[in-house]
Amino acid sequence: MSRELPRLPADSPREVAGFRIQRLLGGGSSARVYLAEHPLRHRPVAVKLIRADLEADEDGLEELLAAVRRARGLRHPHLERVIEVQRGAEGVQIVSEYLPGGSLRQRLEKAGSLPALQALVILKQVLSALSALHQRGLVHRDVKPGNVLFDTEGRAVLVDFGLLQPIREAEAPGPADSVLAPALGAGSSRAGQIAGTAAYMAPEQARGEAVDARADLYSLGVMAFELLSGRLPYRSEDPLTLAELHERAPLPELPRAVDWLQPLIDALLAKRPDDRLDSAQAVLQVIETLVLAEPAAADIAPRTTSRLLRAPRPPRAWRRRLMALSALAAALAAAWVLLAR
Repeated sequence: MSRELPRLPADSPREVAGFRIQRLLGGGSSARVYLAEHPLRHRPVAVKLIRADLEADEDGLEELLAAVRRARGLRHPHLERVIEVQRGAEGVQIVSEYLPGGSLRQRLEKAGSLPALQALVILKQVLSALSALHQRGLVHRDVKPGNVLFDTEGRAVLVDFGLLQPIREAEAPGPADSVLAPALGAGSSRAGQIAGTAAYMAPEQARGEAVDARADLYSLGVMAFELLSGRLPYRSEDPLTLAELHERAPLPELPRAVDWLQPLIDALLAKRPDDRLDSAQAVLQVIETLVLAEPAAADIAPRTTSRLLRAPRPPRAWRRRLMALSALAAALAAAWVLLAR
């Protein structure tokens, strides 16, 4: 006997773009997400409805629609598949694949932090998605645990393309709408208002400047630190203070158990874009080696990474950091081969 579905809220639609609404998955003040199914194909999908009263901001609405439509042609195992985007009586309607495995945010709330190998595998999958976007000249601008969902096989999938922009156009609307605006909240918002989420935003993104792939990698670095330590690198309830911390505070330090990954965090969270790793593919290659080497990390960290972490790092030395991290990864991999014999 089939399990009875929860009753829909009274104001919920019964059908969107030919898909029958089945139940409410979640939502907030500006949007709701429903589980739906096509009556003939019997394929579950997620339907996101942006509230109709938000259509009063016509420019913001058009930017949102344009951003999500850019994602419709994307096909990648770690990028959410967008099926349909349209305007309707209820507001903006976005139909995408249904990802039933929950979010990375939920995993963090349950576990606090993740084991290094599990975190590296997730980061590797998100980097694969970012590399695909960047190679197409697109920047995501809102990389965070809440925008990483898991499919039925447990693979990480980067979702929510509401801020997706061509890199040449990826800049905030101006100082009045940037992270430094008094009205800014700590959460994310629609395209045309806040270009990102304050806790994960690169300094140049918070200033309302044009951004490129390096801003996404900074956000990934914030997420990486959170996965490995169980906390954000910079914390404040005040968005202005939070932006200032991202701009000027010292680089955060990982717990001792995972400090062998500190060079990765340093290379991603450099304050200046020019000092930061600038290629998702380059970071991906290093992480792939680290994933293979991880079982030996506990043995080799005390005698190898402590010297690496104490070494002085000039301000514009991300290439040296990457070389050092690559050398560390190679050493770890070699040690693992020896230990496995």
